[in-house]
Amino acid sequence: MDSSVGPAAGSGGAAGQVARVAQLYWRVALAGVLVSLAIVLHLFKAPFPPAPFLKFDGVGVPLAVLSLHSVPLSVAVAPVVFIALQALGADVVGAGMKVLAELSTYVPLAVAYRKLGGRGLAGYVVPACSAVVARVAVMTLANYLVTPYWILMAGWARSYEQAYSLTLRYLPWISTFNAVTALYVAPLALAVFRVLRKVI
Repeated sequence: MDSSVGPAAGSGGAAGQVARVAQLYWRVALAGVLVSLAIVLHLFKAPFPPAPFLKFDGVGVPLAVLSLHSVPLSVAVAPVVFIALQALGADVVGAGMKVLAELSTYVPLAVAYRKLGGRGLAGYVVPACSAVVARVAVMTLANYLVTPYWILMAGWARSYEQAYSLTLRYLPWISTFNAVTALYVAPLALAVFRVLRKVI
C-alpha cells in the first residue's frame, strides 16, 4: 500500500474544505453588503404622484444583483429586509408588501437570466420582461386582497365597502407603479451584475 496516498488525499480534502468555508464567508459578506446598501437606499424615496403613498426607491437593485448571483441567498435575506424596513418606520403590512414586491421582481429576473443570460439581447430583454410581468401580476393580486384591510387600518375608510372601492380606484395606478419600478430595477441590476460578475 502506498502510504503517500492517505496524506495527499487528506491534504486535498482539507484544502477543499477550507475553500468551501472561504466561499461561504464570501457569500455571506456579499449578502451583508448588498442588503445594507438596499436598506440605505430605502431612505431615499420619491413619491408616485397619482398615488403618493407609493414611493420609488432603489431597494430592489442591490437585492436583484444578489439574486442574480444566488437566488437562494437572496430569498434567505428577505426576513432581514422585512425587519429592517419595520425598524425604519414601515408597518407590518407595508414591510411585507415591499418584500413581496421585491421578491416577485428579482426571483423571476434571476431565474430567467440563468436560462437565457449571455444569449444576445434576448438574454437581457426576456429576464427584464419576466420581472415586470411577475411583479405586476403578483402585486396587483396582493393589493386587491390586502389593500382594503390596510386602508381600514390606516383609517382612510369607515367600512370595508369604502376601502374596497378605494382599492379598485387605485389598483390601475398601483399596477403602473409596479411596472415602472420593475422597468428600472431589472435593467440596472443586470447592468451592475454584468460588471460585478467578474469578481463575484
